[in-house]
Amino acid sequence: MKFVSQRLTIPAYGFSVKISDAGSTVLNLTMVNFPLFPINNVSRFLKIFTAINYFYSGNSFQKLWQAGKIFKNIALVLPGFFHPSFINQLRKMIMLWRRFILAFDYHSIGAYRLGDHIVKYRLVPLDVPSKSNETRIDRAIENYVNDRKYELELQVQYCYNFRKQPVNQLNRMWKKL
Repeated sequence: MKFVSQRLTIPAYGFSVKISDAGSTVLNLTMVNFPLFPINNVSRFLKIFTAINYFYSGNSFQKLWQAGKIFKNIALVLPGFFHPSFINQLRKMIMLWRRFILAFDYHSIGAYRLGDHIVKYRLVPLDVPSKSNETRIDRAIENYVNDRKYELELQVQYCYNFRKQPVNQLNRMWKKL
């Protein structure tokens, strides 16, 4: 994670978790504090950021060309932000806007294979206050980690029904069975 020492930031956080067994890596998980991805086509989303990077590094002609690519890809991605499941999760996130970064639940990006099953992972913090007295995020985390342990519970959600738990639709929540 990279922390910016600002008072107000968009509360979109993520990190990676490595699960090991006797020195060998069993699983590397990329975790984010938002349970859904806005669209199903991740490569389309990444093309926006690639075009933005080229835009800032190119000459005037390249800037014009990349600006066109940026707007084209945003137009293709935008409808995914209006999926009912995504809007519902966004509403919940807005209600938790001021929450302490370590108090969020963290979700795996997409689904993973666990033996013969398809699963999603979630990390739920244990006994973490939802507010911090510190105004800067980096200092709040440093103070919290220095004063106490940061413990998380790893939860696994199994896919039992591909119709109600669509593993290839990243912008829909899985229904609880």
